[in-house]
Amino acid sequence: MTDYKLNFIRHGMTAGNLFGLYIGSTDLSLCEEGKSAIETLRREQEYPSVHKVYTSPLKRCIETAELLYPDRWTEVVDDLRECDFGVFEAKRIVDLKNDPEYLKWMEDASQAPPGGESARQVSERITAAVEYILNDMMKLKINRAAVVTHGGIIAMLMAAYGLPQRDIREWPVDFGYGWCASINPQIWRNDKLFEVLDEVPYYDTGVY
Repeated sequence: MTDYKLNFIRHGMTAGNLFGLYIGSTDLSLCEEGKSAIETLRREQEYPSVHKVYTSPLKRCIETAELLYPDRWTEVVDDLRECDFGVFEAKRIVDLKNDPEYLKWMEDASQAPPGGESARQVSERITAAVEYILNDMMKLKINRAAVVTHGGIIAMLMAAYGLPQRDIREWPVDFGYGWCASINPQIWRNDKLFEVLDEVPYYDTGVY
């Protein structure tokens, strides 16, 4: 049975990232620094060759996908979007440190922030996104794809389903970076697990 390579890549930087804001469902474009950094990565490092690109619907991911894979077929997958932080959207963490609602959420971040999504809700939809992508790849008879999404989404997927198993805090990705996962459809369906092969981008193209 064919194994499928999914390269999960974090979008580039936005002005919200520069100013330390909670940017989940807020739909920001890449800032100039973010565009320049992605262009430099593409020029100086090697991103995997893929047949198709799947991206979050948010501008920062679509723009990153266009910069990294300008000649690839791209499909927006709504369930790849970042968590909705509700009333905390577009606010600075430093300005929330004395907010009672924020402090309550920090005590149990698995719960939904006011007006936002819970960790369980996000987990369910990003699992559905991986299912959709894998089924689409099998239908199209392709075995290599890029998935341009968000740092929190990537960390959740790696922590929940990635081998080796690690805490979510051990799966950080910088802007424009990510992880390559090898998914065996039978193992995924039976155990919801995949093997994490390496960091993306990479230098040795022969590995893939």
